[in-house]
Amino acid sequence: MAQSTDQNVPVEQQVTKLYELQLRDKASSVLYLNTKTFDVKFLFFEQNTADVAEKKLIEEVPAHKAILAAVSPVFDAEFFGSVKEKGDVEIVDSSPEAFKEFLKCFYFGTVTFTMKNIPEIMNLANKYDVADCMGACAKFLMDNLTSNDICWVYELAMLHVHQELKKFCDEFIISNASTVLKSEEFLASSQKLLREILILDLCCKETVVFDQCMAWAKNACQQSGINANVASNLRDQLGDCLYLIRFGLMTIQEFSEATLNCEGIFTLDEMGDIMRSISLKGFVSKKFHQNPRCYWDQSKVWICKPNHWSHEKQIQEREIVFITSNRTTLLGRVFFAAVFSNSHHGILNAKVTIVEIQGQSFAAENGTILFQDTQSLSQNTTNYIKLPIPIVINRNNTYQLCCEFGNKNHSKYFYGCKLGEVTLKNGLIITFEKGSGHEHMIKRLEVIDN
Repeated sequence: MAQSTDQNVPVEQQVTKLYELQLRDKASSVLYLNTKTFDVKFLFFEQNTADVAEKKLIEEVPAHKAILAAVSPVFDAEFFGSVKEKGDVEIVDSSPEAFKEFLKCFYFGTVTFTMKNIPEIMNLANKYDVADCMGACAKFLMDNLTSNDICWVYELAMLHVHQELKKFCDEFIISNASTVLKSEEFLASSQKLLREILILDLCCKETVVFDQCMAWAKNACQQSGINANVASNLRDQLGDCLYLIRFGLMTIQEFSEATLNCEGIFTLDEMGDIMRSISLKGFVSKKFHQNPRCYWDQSKVWICKPNHWSHEKQIQEREIVFITSNRTTLLGRVFFAAVFSNSHHGILNAKVTIVEIQGQSFAAENGTILFQDTQSLSQNTTNYIKLPIPIVINRNNTYQLCCEFGNKNHSKYFYGCKLGEVTLKNGLIITFEKGSGHEHMIKRLEVIDN
């Protein structure tokens, strides 16, 4: 008969193992909306009843105080604090359906939401201080966002000060500017949202921005019962948002055609300011926003191609080069030199990072990361990255392009490119400055001169 080893091994020397169980998750999920074990009910009444005493109960939602209090400090104070809530709880700021979806976050390890109820669920997550629920809502929205939803989702992100969701919305609007501005949801949006959108570097022509702002103003007039054919009414609806339209990016012809039916929108001083912004290079407007938008016009792409180095160079763990420009420009794509080796391992993984550094400096640790992604560099072919949103290269700042290689690369080589200036035929000068070594991996850049 086999003898138990536990009798021979001291307790402190016995091996401790963890064994996975599903009982916790099973128990928790069984308790969801359980009408047998609940100890609190949330009550929902018809809210349109004139006489409070005659309010009609439409639904009761059962729950468990301990489970809710374990996650929410608000529920903890409500049920177990010094001033305890007695009896059932009336909910007046949510529908029963949304509240039940909200409660799933307390009882299940994985949840899903419906787009219809998300605004109410986020309000509940904020009200009861349930950060995980708010984060799950944000991820759901980011996974399911479309041009038809972006405006109200953007307002939700601003309402709840959710920076990750707002940044996602910023990038979505920038990349899909024309579609978003022409949507019915944009026309019905608030002036606050209009202002936030106009601040962004939208990837579309400024004539589209102006046309859709006028359409927004007309809709705002109609919603307020104001005559939309009166220029002063349109101007009042736009308010200071008018100054965020970058008229200086238009040509004289574009501005004339866009404003053909907009007599009375601008004062004489504003008209003079706009005309000088368009026609006088270097003119600084005191009224209107002038910074170029990241509008990527493929017909205006310039190729910045440094001279090649004649000797092969072994790839280091980090390949770095710094870039400056004599004028503000947009960077859209970065091409890398072909990698080769004597081995048959054809793929080299590289983490590509672009950092903006204030001023003419090489102190990258003080910079701002503008782009970061892992790129697979295939052997014996030119590789490139296309930036999801073009990066504005400011003439007053320095930009570090860094490639970090995670897999072994001792046998990897490339024919690099020389440091120094590259002058394009339109007078734009891109300078490649000291990084690691005397050459770099960047074969060419695709830029647009603004």
